[in-house]
Amino acid sequence: DLYNRLGVALMAQGDYAGAEEAFRHALEVNPRYAEAQANLVLALRGAGKGAEAQQALQRLAEIAPDNPLLQPPAP
Repeated sequence: DLYNRLGVALMAQGDYAGAEEAFRHALEVNPRYAEAQANLVLALRGAGKGAEAQQALQRLAEIAPDNPLLQPPAP
């Protein structure tokens, strides 16, 4: 949880590379940590890493299929 919070803080400052590293570390500790996985998707998107973000989104679907990031946008 500490690495996830660090990643959120870094992402808020626009440090997407640092945030990505923090979220990946959180996921090394707990590979099923859905919040860190969702945040990794956002960090990768922010960094313009579309293909990696899509892979991370697919992993999120495996571990947390009800996550709001997986829902279609509201009309």
